[in-house]
Amino acid sequence: MTDFLISLLGRRFWLLGYAFLAVGFLLPGEWSMLKPLVPVLLGGILFFSFMRLPFTEIHQALTQRRRWVVASWLAGLKLLAIPVLVWMALQYVAPAWAAGLLLVACMPAGLSSIALTDLQRGDRALALLLVVLTSLLAPLTVPGLMTVLAHADPDWRLVAERAIYICALLLIPFTAAQACRATLPRVVARYHAQWGMSAIACSMVLVAVSILAVRGSWAGATVGMLATALGLTIGASLLTVAVMTLVAPRLARAEVVAFGCGAIYVNNGLAVAFATRFYPGDPYMVLPAIMIQIPMLGLTALLGRHSAKA
Repeated sequence: MTDFLISLLGRRFWLLGYAFLAVGFLLPGEWSMLKPLVPVLLGGILFFSFMRLPFTEIHQALTQRRRWVVASWLAGLKLLAIPVLVWMALQYVAPAWAAGLLLVACMPAGLSSIALTDLQRGDRALALLLVVLTSLLAPLTVPGLMTVLAHADPDWRLVAERAIYICALLLIPFTAAQACRATLPRVVARYHAQWGMSAIACSMVLVAVSILAVRGSWAGATVGMLATALGLTIGASLLTVAVMTLVAPRLARAEVVAFGCGAIYVNNGLAVAFATRFYPGDPYMVLPAIMIQIPMLGLTALLGRHSAKA
């Protein structure tokens, strides 16, 4: 029993994730007061992930030209190619949902993708570079694509604020983790395995909190709309998997895992924030950002099983 419980923060993370999804959708009451917990949990994910990443390994990754080249073109696929493909597909399938799915597809690699890559023995340094590159570029690419394709009116002040927010979200946990590694090296080494489990725990709790905090934004949605949003997000995620499959022969196995985790497990928290800020009460915009969590969990788990057999 103890081994099973531990596995919920390891290879069976998806079971815990779906349990927290159910909590987010079914727990009665008003929970908008949980919104301040979202950045705290995001910071926790990064802090514990960085506790498993020595500064020397990070420095080595940053000085390797091949990693930068690989990370750069993979970031381009994630931020530009995949969103455009999703948008084009939705024009034929469900144009009313195109803007909402485009917004989700534009999102950078999720902060949890570092921990998930590490869990599945992928290239965690490449995963880190993908998170950093896509997070820093997203404040430019997201409003750019939303303006050109969805004809949204971008708020450039918000773009600047989000860029600063993302930088702080990356820098503060990194600095705190490296300070702990420098001052408490024996403690960090002793609990090496637990840091990854702690990052997964923060990620899974975030699944429920991100839904509970904004649940009122789609109060008027019908069951049919919920089902449609789920089906379309699954389709968009499968399109991402197709792109990943096409580029896989050019990458090492560990790099495929890093790209897969980053491309599939997106930072949907930013999508929720964007949708609720600019399209409050519009289920066509808010629901895709929520429903994407269902295929995110399942496909990331399948990616781990497939990579383990490769």
